[in-house]
Amino acid sequence: MKLNYQLTEDDYLAFQLYTSSHSPLHKKRRFRSKIIVPVAYLGFGLYSYLTKDSFSTLIIFATLALAWFLAYPYYMRWAYKRHFKRNIAENYGNRVYSDIQVEFLPDSITSQDKSGSSAIKTDQLTELVETAEHYFVKLITGESFIIPKTAVEDAQRFKETILAYGPSYTDANDWKW
Repeated sequence: MKLNYQLTEDDYLAFQLYTSSHSPLHKKRRFRSKIIVPVAYLGFGLYSYLTKDSFSTLIIFATLALAWFLAYPYYMRWAYKRHFKRNIAENYGNRVYSDIQVEFLPDSITSQDKSGSSAIKTDQLTELVETAEHYFVKLITGESFIIPKTAVEDAQRFKETILAYGPSYTDANDWKW
């Protein structure tokens, strides 16, 4: 099976966001940011109330804590998207819209783009992730093939070909950033 396609900035962004959403380190960082700031606001408000008997300051800081807690998920999504877009422009800018050819052979996967070619043994594949718009074929080294679903003519045959190499399969069709 041979695929010819081009990756857009959105393809790289989808991969970065998916990877970040499943990274234990990023999950922990997002959780801490969501909790620590409201707790600090509440702490300042409580300290002000206990030392200066200022109930209005406690209410203001409690309101700020609640606003942060409710608004943070939206802010976080925006901030991560912005960060990854900048990262993609800086590090992958020359790869965007370049032709990529991937061929799945019985014992290897060959990839060729304008920067060169590579051959990867099929036992290096660890996981096939299927999202609503992409396939991510993950390797032992931590690298991945990003394959837009629009590049795959026969999705069932593609999945069977990849899964015959032995990686696990993750159905993430309902994943959203």
